[in-house]
Parts: sequence; C-alpha cells; structure tokens
Amino acid sequence: MDIERHEHRHLDIVCDLNASAAASQAAEWADVKDQATWIEPLPGGVRVWLPAQSAELARDLARREAQCCGFLDIEVIVDPDKVKIDITSAAPDAVHLIDFLKDLPRDVADAGKGER
Repeated sequence: MDIERHEHRHLDIVCDLNASAAASQAAEWADVKDQATWIEPLPGGVRVWLPAQSAELARDLARREAQCCGFLDIEVIVDPDKVKIDITSAAPDAVHLIDFLKDLPRDVADAGKGER
C-alpha cells in the first residue's frame, strides 16, 4: 500500500489557477470521475475509488490540485487492485466545490459496489 497525503495550507477558498487552467483541471477531474468504480460522500468531502491502472493519474492530479487549492486535504492510497482518493476540507463552504464528484450516474455507481 502506498499513501500520499496533501494537507491544507489555509482555509481560504481560493484557487491559484487562472480561469483557463482551472477549466482544464476541472476537465481532468471529470475524467477521473468517469473512471471511478464508486464514489461516496465523506464528512466534509468525497471518496473516489478507481481501478489500479489509474494510480499515476490520481497521484499527479492530486499533487496539482493540492498546489492550487490550498484549502483541500487530499489523500491518495494505492493498493495493487484499487486506488482510493479522499478529498476533504475543514472549510465548510469547500464541500460545494467537491460535490460534483458525487454526481455519478446511478448505473455506474451501482456497478462499482462490489469493487471497493
């Protein structure tokens, strides 16, 4: 098991990316969401389960997201057969920015229940 943690540096809900870079990174998170086998809410955030082959994508995107959005706590755990990303924040208003990952279509979410 490999664990990578990025702890928040502040609680100000600001992103250091310009609009174009933020949109590009949001599209990458949408790709992660599309690869997810299961997404579940956590207190103050969300947990995303991915297949093992998504490990490098998860690590890279988590590092970049932690750099630009210092209010987030992001943990990536890689096992031989799965990847888990926990995205949380101690800032109450941040949960609205994290919520889009929970909007996975029901059929995809149900299909992933046995893969956690």
